[in-house]
Amino acid sequence: MTTETQSSELEQGVDPYAVWVLPDALRQLVQSGDTEILGELIAIFRSDTASRMEALHRALADGDLAVVRAQAHAIKGSAIQVGANGMGQLCKEIELEGTKKSRAELAGMLSRLQECFEQVSVAMAAHGDANL
Repeated sequence: MTTETQSSELEQGVDPYAVWVLPDALRQLVQSGDTEILGELIAIFRSDTASRMEALHRALADGDLAVVRAQAHAIKGSAIQVGANGMGQLCKEIELEGTKKSRAELAGMLSRLQECFEQVSVAMAAHGDANL
């Protein structure tokens, strides 16, 4: 993402952590006609991440920081693979800072992650609706 794009998104109120950009490897799938595989990957990401987000919220409510960190780590990897790099970065921050933050601070970070996931999901759905 260029600085110009980032500035434009910030001016429009888009959270830079909520940006989704189709990675080159997945773009090549689309260009070679493998749009079904891309659709499946996106569906798996969205479903898996939704489940992991629920687990994150439960773990925080239970005070289980090890599970919070583990779920953030798992989401980070899959987010980066599908081009949700900002989400991946936020997960990295949760993973690394999780033991240093208060529950309220972590809850705020998880809330932001949830909002970013929802925005990324909308972008992914719009991309699919455009017939990839």
